[in-house]
Amino acid sequence: MANFWNKKKVLVTGAAGFIGSHAVDYLVKNGADATAQVSEKTQPAKIKRNLSSSLNKIKIVKADLTDINSCFKIAKDQNIILNFAALDGGSVFKKEHAAEIFKINSQITLNMLEAARTSKAKKFLLVSSIEVYPKNVSGLLSENYKVTGGLNKNTDGYVRSKIFSEITAQQYSQQYGLGINIVRLGNVYGPRDYLDKGRVIPTFIEQALNNKPITIWNGGKQKKSFIYVYNLVSAIVRLVERYEGSDPVNIAGENYISIRDLAKLIIDLTRSRSKIVSFESKDLKTKDMLIDTKKAKKIIYFKEETTLKEGLKDTINYFRM
Repeated sequence: MANFWNKKKVLVTGAAGFIGSHAVDYLVKNGADATAQVSEKTQPAKIKRNLSSSLNKIKIVKADLTDINSCFKIAKDQNIILNFAALDGGSVFKKEHAAEIFKINSQITLNMLEAARTSKAKKFLLVSSIEVYPKNVSGLLSENYKVTGGLNKNTDGYVRSKIFSEITAQQYSQQYGLGINIVRLGNVYGPRDYLDKGRVIPTFIEQALNNKPITIWNGGKQKKSFIYVYNLVSAIVRLVERYEGSDPVNIAGENYISIRDLAKLIIDLTRSRSKIVSFESKDLKTKDMLIDTKKAKKIIYFKEETTLKEGLKDTINYFRM
């Protein structure tokens, strides 16, 4: 859709983060009047590093999104709000901070939806996750699966916050007519990803670049798909441009690789001397998670343009710097 973003006022929350910063870059290149929200705790070095190519073309605002008045202030007069802000972390962090994560992420969603409604924004993007699908379900997982049916006592606060946020956004769409887009993201990787979140690709790259053992669990037979961040952002913006439904849409990689083969590929691309070390765990029983992307193909003609090998090369070069 030509010139959709040109001169539109767009607020991006979590704009200094991994995905948010790439979204800002896209918007600036396409003529948007972008406002980048960052946390009051965000270090200037992170802002400069992740938003360097757009710094002179955007307005940066520091705001606490758990404070409703701050949300009202930054959302005023915005045409579109892309809400990437969320408290996240590795599996250990999620387990130890379940209530805190649920509380903060739910507050952010509620506050930003209310701010979008009162500011009369035309569109609001809610970023959800394929983690809302239970890990013990077999087969291809489409958006028709009732995620609330898979909740149990072991479901962490992060997943619950995403399910809560989806339901709340749809209620705002139903009652107030707020334009809602919900994306369930797959495993994302690429430049600006975090080393401290426990994600598999940055962890493997860091280990390989330093010739450390690459650690996998239970032989690394489980398969996952990964989507390059540029491909993801391109799909997200097309969804906001073209789709008027408030129902969730999966955006995930379509090609699957075992964790062991991923480790081998990263060792090869980095020319590392790392060895693969496997640990056994009876508690870890992760099945292959197969995500259905037919809906995204139909709505936005979704297609991955970057192969895993190409994307990993770019990501490795980023971590070498």
